[in-house]
Formats: sequence, C-alpha cells, structure tokens
Amino acid sequence: MVFNERFAFMQCLRLVFAFLLSFSGLSAAQGDTPVNISRADALPERGSGAHSAALLDITLTDIEIRKITRNIYFNEASSRKENLLFWNDNENFLSLGIAHFIWYPAGRGKKFSETFPELVRFFRKSGIDVPVWVTHAKGSPWKNRDEFLNSVGSKKYNDLLRLMDSTKELQTRALITRLSYSLDKILKVTENQDDKDFISRQFYRVSSTEMGYYALVDYVNFKGEGIKESETYLNAQGKPEGWGLKQVLENMKGNSTNALREFAESAQFVLNRRVKNSPPEKNEQTWLKGWTKRITSYVIM
Repeated sequence: MVFNERFAFMQCLRLVFAFLLSFSGLSAAQGDTPVNISRADALPERGSGAHSAALLDITLTDIEIRKITRNIYFNEASSRKENLLFWNDNENFLSLGIAHFIWYPAGRGKKFSETFPELVRFFRKSGIDVPVWVTHAKGSPWKNRDEFLNSVGSKKYNDLLRLMDSTKELQTRALITRLSYSLDKILKVTENQDDKDFISRQFYRVSSTEMGYYALVDYVNFKGEGIKESETYLNAQGKPEGWGLKQVLENMKGNSTNALREFAESAQFVLNRRVKNSPPEKNEQTWLKGWTKRITSYVIM
C-alpha cells in the first residue's frame, strides 16, 4: 500500500494534537475527546469469529462522532425517531437504526449484507443491555412488511425502537469500525498493483479532508464496499458494474486540489451509471434525486 507523504505528515500532526489534547484537559472540557477505533472494538465477520481484513486506526473526536451521527441519521431516517424502524415497500427486510442496518427474516435469501446481527454483537461487546429475545433471534421477528406495520406499539417493536434510539452514537462507532476494514477488503479483490496504489491514494486524499470521514463512512453504509458480485448490474456490453466505494475511488481523477468534491462527483457518476444499467422494471430513476441530495451533503456541510 502506498501512502501519500503529505497525508502521512498531516495524520501524524493530527494524532499528536489529539494525544496532547487528551492530556491537557481541553478535550474533556469541550466535549471533544479523541476516540480511537481500535482492533478491540472490531465487529467479527459473520460466522468466522474474527475479521480477516486489516484494521486501519481511525481517530475521531466526540464532536466528529456526533456530527457524523447527526448527518447519517438525517440521511437515512430524516432525523425522525419513528424511522429508526423501517420496512420499505419494495424490500424484503427490516431496516433499523440511524444507518438502517439490515435484518432479514429467518430463511430469507440475502442479496445485501445483513448488518444488524453484527451490530448486536457490537452492542453486547460494548456493554449495552440488548433484549434477550433479540440476541436469540434467528432473524427479524416479522416475516414481511404487513406483519411489521401491524406490530407497531407491540413489545418487540418498542424494545427495538428503544434500543436504536438510545445507541445512536454507538451505531456510528460501529459504522466507523466497518470503514476501518473497507480499504483492505477492496484491495484484496483488486488484482493490478497500480490500481491498488491509486485506490489507496484516493482513500487517504479523501480521509484527510475535513468532512472526509463522514463521506467515506456514509457511502460505505449507503452503497457498500463494492466487492460483491451480487451488487452489480450488467452494462450495455454485458460487463458487470458495481456502485460501491471501490468503484467511486477507482473512478476518481486523482489530480484535483479538492479531493472531497472529486469524491462526490465520482459517486454521482457511479450512481448515474447504476441507474442507467438497472432493469427498467425497478424504476431506479425515482431514487436518483434523493441519492444526489445525499452525495451533495459531502461537500456543502
């Protein structure tokens, strides 16, 4: 992996500054305590007991954590408590929390990564009192959207709503932990060394900007790492094209002075391409306006 020298220098300065603040008392007084996402905080791979990917050290302050939380909560749930539990009418799974973590009913085919069970393990490792029935569940307690809607106000519904509402910032920490593995996962499925180097440089260019970690965390939660064959559509030439972080990074120009704007423009291109490649019956064009608004938030907040 090739590290941009300027970025490495900036990161060193940032880490030193965070270290000094933690001992000066200024951080705690201002609510800006440095938060390091370490290997001990890692979410285990489903069924494997441990991650196989390499963990990046991502150090953020409490204020940065809160800002990312607020932005993602708005993006996914319109900052409304009732949207912390949500079942889209064209989806076959329940979405929970500020990032709409996915939870499938037991026995349901899983096209997208099921992220809620991993979140529950993260909660338990963090000392959160998770309802016993949630930890023992083999899948979502509701088989379909109608069952879910009819359950509003029930004990299980209220248990989940309470859990998701009381752990917003911890959910963000779980998302940051996922990001800390994302680059390594992407590089492992990238064969050409020049491509690996280019993707790495773009990741670090973006992460070194003021809103970079928000954009990276949000996009990985929003559209994934871009490494699953099931998360692709065929283009006009019959070639599969994805829309995850991998595709956004490898499509960046890599030579502008504004890496975050470059990232947003690349994300917009990738999502436009997804809609163009998507099956007409899915009518994904109707989603593009909302996706565009989300991508725009990376450069205007």
